[in-house]
Amino acid sequence: MMVHDTLPITIKADKEAGRRFPTLGAVCNKLEAQLNFIAMTAGWFADENHEVTLSFDISTNALTATDLVQQGDEVIEIADDAILIFHQGTFHYHGILSITQPEQQIILQQKAVLPLLLDKKCILMLNVVAQRESLSTL
Repeated sequence: MMVHDTLPITIKADKEAGRRFPTLGAVCNKLEAQLNFIAMTAGWFADENHEVTLSFDISTNALTATDLVQQGDEVIEIADDAILIFHQGTFHYHGILSITQPEQQIILQQKAVLPLLLDKKCILMLNVVAQRESLSTL
């Protein structure tokens, strides 16, 4: 595995989401560690010439990829609340996940739902990447 300044899979929440859900930063950190470990044990990072990276952005706003898309990028709409951007010529993907209004209401009532929800959404997107890159699904 190549040595990086950052992990191959990163997760960050925007400021608004962090204000709305104070535990979101800790949830993202824990999930980031778990997903990197799972991907590593699945052999995702074994080939230094084909090392996939993925950065997730978590938001409570409606999704828009317009500001993040560059010429030649491919936008893959996985769901209304999940968009994956593939940066052509690289092995880098950018995932944008939205916590929808109904999900926000549930999380405010049952805080334990937040990590489970984000885990499911991230795994869904990672498995799309796995399929595209001929990697093991997670």
